[in-house]
Amino acid sequence: MPAIALFAFLKHLAHNRKVNGWLSRRLKKDWDPTLHWTSRNRNHLYPRSPYKGPEKGITDFTYPDANGDLTKLLVRFGFLRDVQSWSSSPPTYHLEVKSTSESYTEPFYMSNSQVNTVPCLGTPWICRLANIL
Repeated sequence: MPAIALFAFLKHLAHNRKVNGWLSRRLKKDWDPTLHWTSRNRNHLYPRSPYKGPEKGITDFTYPDANGDLTKLLVRFGFLRDVQSWSSSPPTYHLEVKSTSESYTEPFYMSNSQVNTVPCLGTPWICRLANIL
């Protein structure tokens, strides 16, 4: 693996670990990284419980918010509002971790498939998420 590719991989892995840690601390009773971390990057931290599923079309983390805890957290941090109409049936969240070589204000890469999967993603979300992590 070329040095630049290795550096990019290690940086992405570090950001995945950071997001996993953040979610583990906030969703203590419901978060299970060996279940909700849905990428092979988890294999480096949890080798006894490797992710064996497909990665194409799957995000780094998948969390069915059965108790609404992540929804409440996202409301508290200002990512969501007006959730009363659907909060009785919480969604499954698909979280994709992105990193840049610079600050969170720098552009990052998303494949066409990812752009089409998440058409509502916008810069304010990215900036606010980077600030809370």
